[in-house]
Amino acid sequence: MRPLDKKMEKNIKPFGWRRNLDYLFILYYLSKQKMKEYKIDFFSMMFFDFFLLTTYMISYFVIGGLVFSFLHWNIGDFFLLFCFTLLAWKILWVWGLRNFAFKLLKGNINVYLLRPINIYFSASVEGINFQNLISGLGLFIIAIIYIIYSKIYIHYLLAFFIFIFGCTFLMVFVNFLESFAFIFKKNEFLQNIFVMSDEVVSIYTPKTFESSSFRILFYLFPAAFGYFMVEVLNNRLEQFYYYLPYLILIFIFLSFGIYLLWYYGLKNYEGFG
Repeated sequence: MRPLDKKMEKNIKPFGWRRNLDYLFILYYLSKQKMKEYKIDFFSMMFFDFFLLTTYMISYFVIGGLVFSFLHWNIGDFFLLFCFTLLAWKILWVWGLRNFAFKLLKGNINVYLLRPINIYFSASVEGINFQNLISGLGLFIIAIIYIIYSKIYIHYLLAFFIFIFGCTFLMVFVNFLESFAFIFKKNEFLQNIFVMSDEVVSIYTPKTFESSSFRILFYLFPAAFGYFMVEVLNNRLEQFYYYLPYLILIFIFLSFGIYLLWYYGLKNYEGFG
């Protein structure tokens, strides 16, 4: 079964970006209603975030004093690194393909094909979680308050740009790997390799691997943006500007890769009725 025949396509009016935006707001509203009905889920997530923050801070306090002195960071810098990393993954719930290979194998993508909105957009925003929006906003406010009132950081606007670019870079990186489901029906190995590698970079920072022959690769992971943000706030800009052209090129490559994977993937897709 092909995605849509030409006669059906003529009868559907997608209304462009407005229809997509309306669909996004509806998803947020439904997620908000779900959060109201299942409040325990929200409080459980808040408890988990607090527990995760405590665990990371203890680890940073212990390991940081022994290993990371060459970073010239303090415990507050590690706190901001944690905040950025957690926020980036929370924002991924706003736009991110999740379990796409499973949906593709089950033929669930048929649902996206019948909606009068962009297919890639529909699949990417389906996992929207209002709980992550609220908790992420709270975490963002706490980080901003700390940055302003600590009075030791500068380059706020540049750090904010790095934050936005880093979150977008992560979304594109994850969606690129998920989109490989059009080629590899069992692509979990790609995701597992990425998650493990990105987690290592986020915890130990790319600078830990300076002596490695492949050190440049560690600066090109999405988690490296947290490191760059802290460095820029501390008025150390050289590394970020050095790696920025590479990151932009990778971002363009991944974006174009997603387009090709979806363009040819949908052409060859056969759903299950």
